[in-house]
Amino acid sequence: MKKFLNSTINSPTVLTNYNLKKTGLEKLANCCQLKLFGECNKQDQPKVDFILSGIGSRTLFQEISNDKYPNLKAVFHCGPDLEEEHYNSLLKKNIDIIFSVPKRNRHLPEVSFTLLLTAIRQLFSADNYVRTGLFKDKSPSVFLGETLENKKVAVIGEEKDLQVFKKYSHSFQFQLLTAKAPQLGCDRNGSSTNLKKLFQAQKLKVQQIIRQADYVCVMDETFHKSPTPLVDDQFLFSLKSPNTKLIVTGSRSSVDINSLLDYLRNGKIKSVAIDTFENPNSSNIKLLSKFPNIILTPKLAYSDHECREEMVNLAIQKLLKYVK
Repeated sequence: MKKFLNSTINSPTVLTNYNLKKTGLEKLANCCQLKLFGECNKQDQPKVDFILSGIGSRTLFQEISNDKYPNLKAVFHCGPDLEEEHYNSLLKKNIDIIFSVPKRNRHLPEVSFTLLLTAIRQLFSADNYVRTGLFKDKSPSVFLGETLENKKVAVIGEEKDLQVFKKYSHSFQFQLLTAKAPQLGCDRNGSSTNLKKLFQAQKLKVQQIIRQADYVCVMDETFHKSPTPLVDDQFLFSLKSPNTKLIVTGSRSSVDINSLLDYLRNGKIKSVAIDTFENPNSSNIKLLSKFPNIILTPKLAYSDHECREEMVNLAIQKLLKYVK
């Protein structure tokens, strides 16, 4: 539901937290007759028509929640999701939220596989071994960790991502188990009973796959917000054994952190690597970071130059369609 649906905005004013020169946004804005700027003072805040946001927009969304941009019509967000509080705040204020995600994020499966190898090969332990001077006295071979050969690796994701893992399976000689991630999209009707039932049925199929796996990689790009997280208590309960390793990349809303904390405390999961989470400043994330068998990375799957450039270009295209 657009605000001012029947009106055309000439030279709309757009605020963004992206670096204008590095992303090429400045040149693009001039071509498209957009008034684009990277920061604004209190006097200019009421002039903002649209916001083009990316990763690291917490301060920007806090200002929206505090009504700093009274004439804001829509937010064009470069990424698959938003934190819960920000998403709900936009809905309450009747501000449209349009997501821009590349059709093919080549780096998502690469980041997932890198985190998998980092976790099982204990690379952080090996790095610490050298830094503390132990390498002088003892052989480091004990820190090599496990091998993937003849292991079962379950991969939950889109077909394009599964194809990448099929190539890895030949090189590393592991058995690949695949399942498509449940998809609902960023739908304001996402809380309806029918969608919930469909989502639960899709999750059951996923759980049947992961029961057999030694390693589980979840590449869930489901748009915010699905009725329930994919990695919840039922998902974790379905894992093969306490020796299972879990790797999650993609959407913020993929993991139920409370359930994950319980499984880590009780030793029911071997190790975890997460590339994205709901709120990096929450007390739960601080608790997670204290476990020695967990790796936390800052949404690396969407942090390469090619991916960000494509998201920004896509967001600009959607913005231009929105105002015309």
